[in-house]
Amino acid sequence: MAGGPDGGAANVILITLDTLRADRLSSYGSDRVATPHIDRLASEGVLFTNAASTVPFTLPAHSSMMTGTYPPRHGVRENVGYVLDESLPTLAERLAAGGWTTAAFVSAFVLDSRWGIARGFETFFDEFEVAEGERANLGSVQRDGRETIDAAVRWLDDRPEGPFFLWLHRFDAHDPYEPPEPFRTQYAGRPYEGEVAYVDWLVGDFRDALAERDLLDTSLLLLTGDHGEGLGQHREGFHGLSLIHISEPTRLDLASRMPSSA
Repeated sequence: MAGGPDGGAANVILITLDTLRADRLSSYGSDRVATPHIDRLASEGVLFTNAASTVPFTLPAHSSMMTGTYPPRHGVRENVGYVLDESLPTLAERLAAGGWTTAAFVSAFVLDSRWGIARGFETFFDEFEVAEGERANLGSVQRDGRETIDAAVRWLDDRPEGPFFLWLHRFDAHDPYEPPEPFRTQYAGRPYEGEVAYVDWLVGDFRDALAERDLLDTSLLLLTGDHGEGLGQHREGFHGLSLIHISEPTRLDLASRMPSSA
């Protein structure tokens, strides 16, 4: 694990943005949405241009991230009806054993602790209330990213001394696409793009919170999507059927990008 500037262990901050297409980010050459805050992180660190999701579902994709294995190995193939294989160590368990304080803040019921994804986290912010009428569509049970970020920032202010592993999950770009103002008006008729712009704005807000607490220079910050969205390509409106390849990849000048805090 990389060390901090004082020679101690670095904090690890993982931000996962659900249902986010790379071709809706201006750092990847898009002119559809303005994403200045994600672009800033890309310019401050390393931008990966060759990455793929293991599966187009939230729980199994995150299970792969946390275990480094594919769905046939970790046993989670869909969002409902599967539990992460207890025999596999998770990233949070590894870091907790190494002395990191661990905390996770998730925004969707499909990542509830009952599915095994919380193993290794000393703090796991889920606390979803599922009404009887919502049980038929558990994927719709979510919270606004603003609430999740506020909970994560409160934890940062009260955390114990020493290095920490923080996982922050955002679900806003997932359907139903209902961006708040001013993004609803700015992207009228394009609600998915409005949600992406809102996600970007909150990423900037969380980065500011980290900077105010002098955590950027002592942390390894990773930002990624878990999978994309069909948006009509290959006859898929949403996601779950295909791992869609984004055509016409953007050529990027990576030689000028120097790794730093992101």
